[in-house]
Amino acid sequence: MEEHAERDRKRLQEREKKAAQRARRPKPVAPPEPSDEFILLVFAERDFRLKREYAMWHHPDMQTYAYRWAHLIFSADVWAAQAVLEKQHGRKCTSPTRIVNWLLKRGLTHGCTRASLRTMVYRAFGKLKRLESEPYLLDRREVVWPPFSLEEAVARSAAAKQEA
Repeated sequence: MEEHAERDRKRLQEREKKAAQRARRPKPVAPPEPSDEFILLVFAERDFRLKREYAMWHHPDMQTYAYRWAHLIFSADVWAAQAVLEKQHGRKCTSPTRIVNWLLKRGLTHGCTRASLRTMVYRAFGKLKRLESEPYLLDRREVVWPPFSLEEAVARSAAAKQEA
């Protein structure tokens, strides 16, 4: 019996020691969120890409597949969340959980529950991977969904402001 009591006492001491170490450890501070200007640029780029894709989907046969268009819009929102989170946390820290939380925070769930949103994010990753390699119909040298470039986004935004 004494052996068991001694073993339990040692385990309790180890737990208390680990708890004390955890209490002393500072909490990591999240990096600041990117500026509103950057987020607006990302969403302008998202809209630009959706317009290009819509031009391809405006064929009468494709209009019957409304769910595909809805999935494409959701994929565009996931892409925007990914671009903003990469700016905030770095490239390796854009997990699906962070993307889900970002979408929930901004109300971009598209009618999905929190539980199903993670699955939809994984589907959107697959869709975006296909779009990033698919050639654009009007110019075969370009892809439908080019990778995000801040310089191109700023130039496109400035050109749009000059037109307006």
